[in-house]
Amino acid sequence: MAAGVNVTCGLDDVRNIFFPYGRMDMLEVAMITSITAHLTTPEQIQTAFDMPRYRAAQTLGLAEYQWKVGAPANIVLFAAENAQKALRLQPLRRYVVRDGRIVVTNEVKHSISLSCPKFHNILLTDT
Repeated sequence: MAAGVNVTCGLDDVRNIFFPYGRMDMLEVAMITSITAHLTTPEQIQTAFDMPRYRAAQTLGLAEYQWKVGAPANIVLFAAENAQKALRLQPLRRYVVRDGRIVVTNEVKHSISLSCPKFHNILLTDT
C-alpha cells in the first residue's frame, strides 16, 4: 500500500477443507485482515474496513461503486459510529439492500426477567 498498490481482501471459502470458518461475511473478513496484517491504528483500521468494499470495487473495475443518484442501491446497514467499532463489535446487519430492495432485515429485542429462581428473595426498592 505504501508503494501505491491497491490491496484488497475477500473470501471464497465457506465452511470447507481450506477454511472451515468461512461465512462470506465481509465485515468479518475485514476484521480478520486487520488483525492478521497488524492494521491497528485508526487509519489502518479504516483501510482494512475499505478493503472488501471500495478497494475491491476498484480492483474489479466497478465504476458505479459509489454514493450518487442513479448508482445501484446495494448496501448493508448496521449500527456502528466508525470503522473501528464496526470491526470490533461486528454488529448485527440491520438491513441488506440489493438493487434497491430490502432483502434482509434483522432486529434486536431485549427483555429482562426479574423472576429468576436464584434471586427470588431479593426485594427491589427505590432506596
